[in-house]
Amino acid sequence: MRYISLDLVEPGTPVARTIFDEQFRVLVGVGTPLTEIIIEKLRDKGYAGVYINDKLSEDIIIHETISTELKNRGVKSLKELNIDASLEVAKRITEQLLSSSDINLDIIDLRNFNDYTYHHSVNVCVLSTIIGIRLGLSEADLIDLSIAALLHDLGKLFIVPEILNKPDKLTDEEYAIIRQHPIASYEYIKDHYAISSTSKIATLYHHENEDGSGYPEGKKGDELHIFSKIIHVADIYDALTSTRPYKKAYAISEVVEYLMGGCDVLFNREIVEVFLKSVPLYPKGTMVRLSDNRSALIVANSDNPLRPIIRFEDGTDLNLNEDLSCQNLTIKPDVTVMLDFAEDIDLDPTILRTMLNKRPRFGTILVVDPSLNDADKLDRILERRFNLVMVENSHQALTYLRQNDLPDLIMMETDLPDCSGIETAKIIRQQVESKLPIIFLSRNANRDTVLKAKEINVKDFIIKPFQPAYIRKQIALALGVVIQ
Repeated sequence: MRYISLDLVEPGTPVARTIFDEQFRVLVGVGTPLTEIIIEKLRDKGYAGVYINDKLSEDIIIHETISTELKNRGVKSLKELNIDASLEVAKRITEQLLSSSDINLDIIDLRNFNDYTYHHSVNVCVLSTIIGIRLGLSEADLIDLSIAALLHDLGKLFIVPEILNKPDKLTDEEYAIIRQHPIASYEYIKDHYAISSTSKIATLYHHENEDGSGYPEGKKGDELHIFSKIIHVADIYDALTSTRPYKKAYAISEVVEYLMGGCDVLFNREIVEVFLKSVPLYPKGTMVRLSDNRSALIVANSDNPLRPIIRFEDGTDLNLNEDLSCQNLTIKPDVTVMLDFAEDIDLDPTILRTMLNKRPRFGTILVVDPSLNDADKLDRILERRFNLVMVENSHQALTYLRQNDLPDLIMMETDLPDCSGIETAKIIRQQVESKLPIIFLSRNANRDTVLKAKEINVKDFIIKPFQPAYIRKQIALALGVVIQ
């Protein structure tokens, strides 16, 4: 099974997952061949793509995070403003996720523009509950969190569609109306006896930011309940990865970078880091373009989320994380200016500038490499946004580590003149700091060296010459920063 854009699907291709309309009637059933008329109808209703089965993807199985039946019940309860039914759905979502042995976020949601708000609320409920599970919240707290997340956007149901789905930029007056929806959500549920006070407060403050720049009251940091912080992350993630009448869906990898860049300004850092451990950057069954311009299908994730197992159109599989022949092969990023995100979620430009001003303060990287030319090239690739300490051998590296504050990351050539990079890393792990992230660099990597590197839990093994996009991605992943 794989997901394909409606712009690329061929007439006659059978769908692999049922598509429902706004009334939960079957619009296109499993196995139904797509015709030109059906494709156009789906496009008119706002569907971006469909799941199909073909020879290339017939062995790829993608499980739903929660059942379609439960998701539809959640949407129905919201449409009818049936709070009691919504509470039951939230409880069932929590139970279903807690009973799942493998929470799967590979699925791409099949939804249209007209019912976005309802499906979005159910998605935010699922995502928030997953974050709560990863954080170790009790079952009672998880249910309260799930309720708050499911009901967080109720206030939007009272906003006229002409404003809510406006394809153009909102006026100041229209934006002021949108900003009232957390208050409207709170007002609608505040007197309901079965909803806890923490759930009610979480709906009210789900658009507040860590630095106090959010709305409706400008709360910040410790003034906010953890439920509000969790819903905030889940809400923005789902909004940015969704197609709307006025914008395309951003790639998950782009949204991940945005969340990372917003830590301590918009979002709570711990919550973002916990959430990102559950999100595959490249979901199974989606197509990507590689650095050599070939297209490939994501088959499965590997130990390295940036280097999954892929399949070419001829059916050949390749593990980007293990195959030494593809060390320089990377997945092309979808380049998006951060300002695009800001416009999509109505982020104040002053907040954006604060985020951008924070970006250069990334910390220190110890570069252990006898080739100063390579070290200088690395500095240029990183646009001099890090404090790079450059040493030429193992002795200099260990001396620096023992006499100075520890760096945030070590990037080390495996072939050093006095002691191999592998042995140096072992000494660092044993005598200096066992959790200090290390990325190996090498021109001549053999399988034995790569396997030894994996044994000491390094972040990556990068073959020279450097691929700028890939090396930025790996450093971003190791340090939790955004490098554009």
